[in-house]
Amino acid sequence: MTEEQLSIIDDMAAHFMTPKEIAIVLEVDYESFQLALSDPTSQEYSHYHKSKITSILEIRRKVVKMAKSGSPQAEMLVTGFMNEQKIKEEF
Repeated sequence: MTEEQLSIIDDMAAHFMTPKEIAIVLEVDYESFQLALSDPTSQEYSHYHKSKITSILEIRRKVVKMAKSGSPQAEMLVTGFMNEQKIKEEF
């Protein structure tokens, strides 16, 4: 992949676009792209997952901040985050 293509993956993954949508924009074979996304050693995997996780972190930071400020809806979301983390850590 070129740096430009990797940058497109970064941007689209950060905005929660699907792998199929990204493959269409990149004009690459979807199955090949999907295979690259399942290989932890590929650049595509690294860019896609890092960008998506970074966006999730940004959103969660905002939600936690809102919860600490007293937002009941945000508090419910944070409770869900904590429960999800606890379940994942037990395995």
